[in-house]
Amino acid sequence: MKKCLLTIISCAAVLPLFAFDFNEGNIKIDANIKAGINAQIAQSINNAVKENVQNKTQVQMPDNKIISAIKEEMKFALKNINRNVKLRKKFPNRKFVEEQKIQKQRYTNMDKWNIPSKIYTYIENNFDVRKVEYINVICKYVNETGIDIRFSYEKQGVRVSYTYTDSPQNILITHKVFK
Repeated sequence: MKKCLLTIISCAAVLPLFAFDFNEGNIKIDANIKAGINAQIAQSINNAVKENVQNKTQVQMPDNKIISAIKEEMKFALKNINRNVKLRKKFPNRKFVEEQKIQKQRYTNMDKWNIPSKIYTYIENNFDVRKVEYINVICKYVNETGIDIRFSYEKQGVRVSYTYTDSPQNILITHKVFK
């Protein structure tokens, strides 16, 4: 505490020597420090304006709905998988628990590889995102690993499916249109 007080007092005593000009009897701020203060204020104003412009241009697009729906369903699936992993490893459950451990690893990989944004990119490339309605996401974690996104597009049902592969480079996403 004493060191902190001594540091503050010494800084307060030294600062006027560099910042102010007492020769003329008037307190004037040194031109270099004044320019530095003006530059810092201008920079902070520019940053605030840029943030404001970015916030106004980033309108809540349907992509946020799609990605958030996928992430929410993935969290729910991972929660169920974690619950299933904690089951007893008796005879009927042994294979199921081992499979759920594999599913847990796959879902953590999907989260790490940012699969929801890749699915959204696929939807954005193949459909007009503004016309996507009634989004429904289903995560598969028993006997297979995948994500199904079902939505209405121009009065037609569409199912976009992601099937898990072991590498993030070979992502398999397909879609099917129903009438």
